[in-house]
Amino acid sequence: MQLKRILTQAGIKVVGSAGDGHAAVEVVLRERPDIILMDINMPGINGLEAVRLIREEHEACIVMLTAYATQEYQTRASELGVSGYIVKPITAQTLLPQLYEAYALFVDREQL
Repeated sequence: MQLKRILTQAGIKVVGSAGDGHAAVEVVLRERPDIILMDINMPGINGLEAVRLIREEHEACIVMLTAYATQEYQTRASELGVSGYIVKPITAQTLLPQLYEAYALFVDREQL
């Protein structure tokens, strides 16, 4: 709820949320958002596998928002083409600049 409040107060429309990896893939493929925030640790398939499945069918700015700060996870996320990797905990002051930076990176990549 805090995350949704931060995003909506910043003028970002939240089109869906999911409690597990399979549901995340379903929501993304149905709603086709421009930006996706994805956790790594989720029931069912983890967030990295969900990213892989999403990227097979939908091109979007994907940002990992997770408690996992290890280089292994960051490298794997980068290999999957995510545009940002944000480590929890977050506040509006820490999340929003990183989110905008990730989206700018995504747009730059798409223009190549």
